[in-house]
Amino acid sequence: MKFLTSSIEEYIDLLASSKLTPSGGSSLAVTGALGSSLVIMYCDISLKKVSDSGYIELLEEGREKAVLIKKDFEHFIERDAYVVREYLGTNSKDKKEKTGQEKSGQLRTSEDIAKELTLIPLLTAQRAREVLRLILSLQKNGHPAVEGDLLAGAYQASGAIFGSLTNVNENLKNISNKTFCTMIGNEAERIEKTSRDLIQKIEHIHHRVAVYDG
Repeated sequence: MKFLTSSIEEYIDLLASSKLTPSGGSSLAVTGALGSSLVIMYCDISLKKVSDSGYIELLEEGREKAVLIKKDFEHFIERDAYVVREYLGTNSKDKKEKTGQEKSGQLRTSEDIAKELTLIPLLTAQRAREVLRLILSLQKNGHPAVEGDLLAGAYQASGAIFGSLTNVNENLKNISNKTFCTMIGNEAERIEKTSRDLIQKIEHIHHRVAVYDG
């Protein structure tokens, strides 16, 4: 099933069902996509309201970046569910038959699939951190009426980051390659630290913004 073509209600119902996909990784990519979508909305509304050429250029560039990031999240939404199903297949009751296929190169090993299941949430967290950086660069440069929506986008991105990093740490337990685990673990720590700094700066700036209420 292509989740991107399903309705919100259909996706949520699938998420709440006993089916194994979509699951945490896919839903966190959705959260990231929501955050980037709010950035796009902020830019679109602001571009209709501002007249300063400097602000216009900044908002247009910000919108373009947010659109590209949103496309990445859309890919992760589908890819995570696909790889989860692949991983479960290699660990199913017919594993003996599939082990022979793995040896012949027809299927990836469980270790290889587990690595991708770790990389997808890591990439989700990285892209969500880029949303935070983008928001920080756009704050106070758009229409005041949508500053609150931009902050909501920051919290969506933050949720995608910290939820995805939890997935990363859990999936590392299924990987025996110590070099891989160390490399990914170190990157996850860097993402967490920089993201906490970014959200703190975003919140600080937002508290100095007079939000239009009319």
